Amino acid sequence: AIALQGWELHITCGGLSTCGFDEFEKIVCMRIATVATLPVFDLNGLFDRADLDADGTISRPEFLTWVMQEPPSNEALFHECLQARLEVSLTLAQKICASQADMERFFSGMPGLPNMGGAFHHYHMQKDSGRGSYETESVDIIPNLPLRVEGECAKVIQRTATIAGTISMVAWALCSQVPLEGRLKIVKLVASSNDPWDFAALLALAEPSNSSKCTSSSGDVSPANDLSSLTASAFDALPPVVSKRGPLAQEAVLHV
Repeated sequence: AIALQGWELHITCGGLSTCGFDEFEKIVCMRIATVATLPVFDLNGLFDRADLDADGTISRPEFLTWVMQEPPSNEALFHECLQARLEVSLTLAQKICASQADMERFFSGMPGLPNMGGAFHHYHMQKDSGRGSYETESVDIIPNLPLRVEGECAKVIQRTATIAGTISMVAWALCSQVPLEGRLKIVKLVASSNDPWDFAALLALAEPSNSSKCTSSSGDVSPANDLSSLTASAFDALPPVVSKRGPLAQEAVLHV
């Protein structure tokens, strides 16, 4: 709540649309003033964690993605955060810059799929209770995001995948350069991540129009068969994932 108040005070009321380092420092200082023990922190490191697309500023969607690590109970804020995470994923997907050889190298080490579609979950029936439960397989961490940053000198910055969590996963899955098998492996990774926003990631992948918005650095759009397979896999993975989340998440899935 303090962080959101800081955004309103230093960004919205200041007539700004994005947050630079100076404004970010003021917002962080507001938060620090509310705790009894002064924490030790790296302000530059915090800024990098919030500046997910590495463009030197923090947008409102990036800020919400960084601050709201778990879905809020406020309905309006929940939907804003949900849309923010989608916007950030699309932005990152469009900035991924890697060769086809790099793509194959990135994803060749991930475990093979038990099948080429479906939820990637196993359903087990408990004999005593007569109830079933879903179990997921864990998979290796996905590669860091190589993001192309425009400016006086265009460069590629490696953004650590763990910083953005499922946001990074969605960005890779929406990137048109990633092979279909790699995309399906990412769906499996999202479904087994147990991230509080895992349902949001699957929702983003289940919407075909999201993938159609993403082009690679060469301008290629994802093939139609990639979109249909990706969409089907994400839809199949949603039920057991969203069943662990709150009513707002379940309602968002029902409206897809």
